[in-house]
Amino acid sequence: MMNKPKFRGKYRVESIRLQNRHYAANGWYFVTICTGDRAHFFGNVIGGQMRL
Repeated sequence: MMNKPKFRGKYRVESIRLQNRHYAANGWYFVTICTGDRAHFFGNVIGGQMRL
């Protein structure tokens, strides 16, 4: 096994962030939320738009 730097005694995972992305900049974000049993609790996507 390779020697990886540790943080608080635990192995760290590699970052999945894009190297050239400025994450503090304004932009669009896609947020996903999973509900119990994947119930359509918040609405539906109809014609590319969210309908509550």
